Amino acid sequence: NLEEAPDRASVLGFRKPGPCRLLFIGANWEEKGADIAVGTLAELRDRGVEAELVICGCTPPRPVTQDGLTIIPYLDKNDREQRNRLGQLYRDADFFLLPTRADCYGIVFCEAAAHGVPSIAPATGGVPCAIRDGETGILLPPNATKADYATVISETFANPDRLARLRQSSRDAYEARLNWQAWGRRVSDLIQTL
Repeated sequence: NLEEAPDRASVLGFRKPGPCRLLFIGANWEEKGADIAVGTLAELRDRGVEAELVICGCTPPRPVTQDGLTIIPYLDKNDREQRNRLGQLYRDADFFLLPTRADCYGIVFCEAAAHGVPSIAPATGGVPCAIRDGETGILLPPNATKADYATVISETFANPDRLARLRQSSRDAYEARLNWQAWGRRVSDLIQTL
């Protein structure tokens, strides 16, 4: 759901050094697993990993306090300034984290791939159709815990070559199949074969 895809060079170029930056975007705190995301952040920090998490699109049902956590209740893509802010969140992120409890597909995984950001999510519902394990991110079991997420994130973040390969293969997948033009061609091909 991007009006225009970010330039490949800009998203695969230099990322500012610093902590491990996690981005969560979802409209429903509970269904999308924001509590697990916050727990993952706490687990990473308890392990000595400098990490930050931005949650965008929802608010907790009760107040949440955690070092390194920023909550942005809503950004409107129709407003240029807010759309640019969302794009910057993606450009700053090392991982897109969405420990969703159920999902049909997840267009947001395609948006992350467009920005060269690998996704970390459970293999539930249609998520494995959007995330290919080891290509556009890392799939965990549906019952994965905050410790499981923290382990995968910390190990991948500690391996800059692996993270760089995931960033590039995520963007490659976006260009090849995770965009509306590719979807339109595929549907047209299917219709023509019928």
